Amino acid sequence: MRRGKRTKKAPAGRFLIIIPVILILLLVFVLFFRRDRTDNSEKVQQGISYIESLEARNPQDMMQQLIEKQREEESAKVDEILAKIDSGEISVWSQFNDAAILGDSRAEDFVFDGFLTTANVYAEKGTMCTDAMDYIDAVAAANPSRLFFTYGMNDVDGYWNTSKDFIDGYTKVIKAYREKMPNAAIFVNSIIPVNAHAIENDSNYKNIPEYNAALKQMAEDLNVCWIDCDNYLDDYPDLYDTDGQHFFAEMYPIWARTMLKAAFDYQYQQTGDADALTSEVEANNSAGAATESAETPAETTDASAESASDTAENTAAEGENAETQTDAEGETSYDTEGETEADAGNDDNADV
Repeated sequence: MRRGKRTKKAPAGRFLIIIPVILILLLVFVLFFRRDRTDNSEKVQQGISYIESLEARNPQDMMQQLIEKQREEESAKVDEILAKIDSGEISVWSQFNDAAILGDSRAEDFVFDGFLTTANVYAEKGTMCTDAMDYIDAVAAANPSRLFFTYGMNDVDGYWNTSKDFIDGYTKVIKAYREKMPNAAIFVNSIIPVNAHAIENDSNYKNIPEYNAALKQMAEDLNVCWIDCDNYLDDYPDLYDTDGQHFFAEMYPIWARTMLKAAFDYQYQQTGDADALTSEVEANNSAGAATESAETPAETTDASAESASDTAENTAAEGENAETQTDAEGETSYDTEGETEADAGNDDNADV
C-alpha cells in the first residue's frame, strides 16, 4: 500500500521570531510618527509665540530698533575712515583743506611745524578768544565748512577776572561767526591742560579745569560741538615741550586726528549718510595727493637749478682761485728777484 505525500509544516519557532519583529517595527513606526508630530507641534508653537510677541510690541519701538541697527552699521564706516587715517592710507592733513583753525601760539605751531599753512590756520602768539574777531572777514572770505576754535591758554592766564567773563567773551565770538557763516559747522576745543612744571611757573594755569567746565557748558548752550582734549596730559606727557605748555611736533597729528573724529561724528549724526562722508574724505585725500605730486617736480627743478647754480659758482670760484694763485706765484717770483737785487745793493752799500 502506497503512502501519501507528506505535507511539510512550518516550524512553530519561526512564527515565534516573526511576530516580535513585526511588533518591533510597529512600535518604531508609532514612536517615529509621534516624534515627528511632536517636533512639528513645537515648531508651530514657536512660530505662534513669535507672532504673538510681534503683536505685543509697539511698531514705533520696532522702527526705532531698525534705525539704530542701521546707524550702527553705518557708523562703522566712520571708524573705517579713522583707521585709514591712523594707518596713513589717508592723509590727516588733506582733510583740513576746507577747514579753519583759530587760536593762539599752540594753534600757530600747526604752521610753524610745517603741517598746514596760513590758508587754514588763523592764529598768533599771545591772543585771547576775543581776538578771533580780527580774522572773521578773512575766514568768511575763505568760506570753510568747519571752524575749529582752540583758545584758552592766554585767557586763563589772568586776562579775565572770572571764568564767567571768559565765557561771555567767547560766546560773543561764536555767535558772530555763526551769523557770518551760518552754514559752517563750529567746533570748540577744550583747553589742553599743562603739566606741573608750567603750573609752578604760572599758578593761573591751575584754573584750567574750571574754565574747561564753563567752556563745555557754553558749547552745550550754543549747540556747537565740544572736543575734549583733557586726556593729552596723561596720554602724551612726553610730547610736551620744556615749558610744559606747548608741544613737540609729534603732538599735532594726534590733535588733528581728535578734531577730525569730532567732525566726522558730527557730520554723520547730522546727515546719517556715511557713504557721502566716505566719498568726501577720499576726494580730499586724492586732491591732497595730487597737490603734493604737482609740487614735487617744482621742488626738484628748483633743487636742480640751485645745484647747477652752485656748480657754476664753484667753477667760477675755482677759476678765480687759479688766477689768484697764478698772480700770487708771479708776485712771489718778482718779489724774490727784487729782494735779491736789494740785498745785492745793500751788500754793495755795506761794502762802500
